[in-house]
Amino acid sequence: MPTPLRLEMTSRTMEAMTRAKSQPRQRRQRGTGGVRKRPDGRWEATFTLRKDGSSKRGRRLYGYGSNPTEAIGDLERKKALAKSGFDSADAQTTIAEWLVMVMDSKPEIAYSTKRAYWQSIDGYLIPHLGAATLASCDPKMIQAKINRIAKKNGASAAHHAHAVLRMALSEADRLEIVPRNAAKRVKPPTVVRDVPVPWTIEEARAFLRAIVGHRLQALFHIAATSGPRPSELLGLTWSSIDAERRKITINKKLVTPRKSDGDPFTDPPKSAAGRREFTLTPKTMAILEAHRERQGLRREKVGDRWIDRDRVFCGPFGGPLRVDGTNHTFRDILNAHGLRHVRPYDLRRLSSALILAGTDGNHQEVKEQLGHSTILLGANLYAYRLQGTMDATAQAVDDVLDDASFTELVYSDDDAEDPDDGR
Repeated sequence: MPTPLRLEMTSRTMEAMTRAKSQPRQRRQRGTGGVRKRPDGRWEATFTLRKDGSSKRGRRLYGYGSNPTEAIGDLERKKALAKSGFDSADAQTTIAEWLVMVMDSKPEIAYSTKRAYWQSIDGYLIPHLGAATLASCDPKMIQAKINRIAKKNGASAAHHAHAVLRMALSEADRLEIVPRNAAKRVKPPTVVRDVPVPWTIEEARAFLRAIVGHRLQALFHIAATSGPRPSELLGLTWSSIDAERRKITINKKLVTPRKSDGDPFTDPPKSAAGRREFTLTPKTMAILEAHRERQGLRREKVGDRWIDRDRVFCGPFGGPLRVDGTNHTFRDILNAHGLRHVRPYDLRRLSSALILAGTDGNHQEVKEQLGHSTILLGANLYAYRLQGTMDATAQAVDDVLDDASFTELVYSDDDAEDPDDGR
């Protein structure tokens, strides 16, 4: 005969079974993976990787460890590798193979940036480091290769090659293929920037007079007075100009690939700061309106041969202009009028100086108008003071300290006896 205690336990068991039947156990969805202990004592985590929206059987991934946490961590690393396209990579992957994988995984990189990356990869990194494996890359070896590139190809080439390698090894470090980014411990060579001597205000005026009546007068005048990049001007459309408010909106640029790579195409600005709006001066707006009238006359003359892309600056039949072509035109203008040579891109520096002179040194205005991501970029690389403002600043210091007695130099006897005592 069952004891009271046994009867009570049986009753509790029946109640539990009844609740279990009324509330079915929540099962994991198919493909979400699981964790189990293997016969050899290790723990195994599994996951089925499928393409988005696919009902086909996916690829099974496995993670292992001495406990469930380690197994799940190993599985998560392999999932990240698979989703990023690096699932075939390991520590024995060569630098050449890894660089190609990283570049293929970054389709969002701008064309010009990607072209510069490939120049460093094909020209310097693969010839010097391509055969080495990710596991064998240590700071000492990388430093020796970077020094060799600097000696043979210059500091600038070595500096950029190091930056590309550091970016690639950061991906390997993030995905735990290597224990650390060895390139971070490498010291690249110092690059001395060759900053050209900027135009004086007289030279700037001579240039603006030289381009009067030229078919690209409006382009170069806007570049000198408002500072947009050449690619931004060539990508400008009439729909992005508000003539009544004298506003220009920069929301695209014209990318000019090598002729072997195809025709020019438009792309959004590289950064959010590049998307901006600025105001034209009244004189500049009048020059732009005159350019629009001349373009309309040309369009009527060409007729059906005109390619309508709403471009502000275009070729004889409405097609896109190439950056290298406008650079040649700029150089021809300087040669024809005997002006000192600067780069077309240096018109941004001229514009920066004009903005600083007109706003009492407001670097925030320079940042906003030129589309810089930080104030420091404009202050360090683009901003310079026109000679006239430098002279005015020097005079202002004397005006503040207006005292004629400062010019009366009086030396003591001690100074005369021992002028070089180092004190």
